[in-house]
Amino acid sequence: MRLLVTGGTGWVGRHVVRVARAAGHDVVAASRNPGGDGPGGDGPGGVRLDVRDGAEVRRCLETVRPDAVVHTAYDQQDWATTTLGTVHVVRACSRVGARLVALSSDLVLPSREAWSDETVPPAPTTPYAAAKAACEAAVAAALEDAVVVRTSLVVGSGSKHHALVHAVAAGQGALREDEIRCPVHVLDLSAALVELAVRTDAAPGLLHVAGPQALSRHELGHVVARHEGLDPASLPAHPRGDAPGPACVRLDSTLATSLLRTRIRPVDEALAAEASG
Repeated sequence: MRLLVTGGTGWVGRHVVRVARAAGHDVVAASRNPGGDGPGGDGPGGVRLDVRDGAEVRRCLETVRPDAVVHTAYDQQDWATTTLGTVHVVRACSRVGARLVALSSDLVLPSREAWSDETVPPAPTTPYAAAKAACEAAVAAALEDAVVVRTSLVVGSGSKHHALVHAVAAGQGALREDEIRCPVHVLDLSAALVELAVRTDAAPGLLHVAGPQALSRHELGHVVARHEGLDPASLPAHPRGDAPGPACVRLDSTLATSLLRTRIRPVDEALAAEASG
């Protein structure tokens, strides 16, 4: 199957590219700054694509003619990239008949102690969350066979959270003890995205794909520290205070667990497997 991955040199995107290629698919990594065989990790077949440019998106998909698109491109600081970019990808997918799997975020949901399944409506409280909620609506309104995947904190070697844990262990800042998420390993998330893109029997609609454990950022920091050879006791905790975004999102992935062949592992297990090679 021929796949196009937007944001193909981003951290999640390049893992999606690698997982798809390892599964034997023909993959085109598309990004604003394609990296070839360099640090971007997209390897041969990378193409330039600025999703903010609707005409460029249309030309790219008409040239590549993918069977499916995994849309990971975003910019938390730029509405045009996140929202208009998604609209452009949706229109181009409709034009060429490509299946779309679009990545969204648990940040669109309200803060609540209960677990949130796919029936809980969005309640974005930040500009980025509002952009992602708009993307979800655009995909659902335009493409009947598309899948929107909401996920949580994405971890793995090289992730932003790993870098944060190292910085805190070195005496820079602290980790929030009262901000709860359901972390997922980047390889598990990537495998799920590829599976949803290539399985023609996969049901369209909204799907939560996150780890089975609800952990505070501080608790997650302890897990990461153990696998990174750091002392968990070196990680101070502090309350989130009035930080933007929801304080607690427990993403219920029961539906995904019943549908996917990909197993979403507890983060400790996934990090251990990563460390063992």
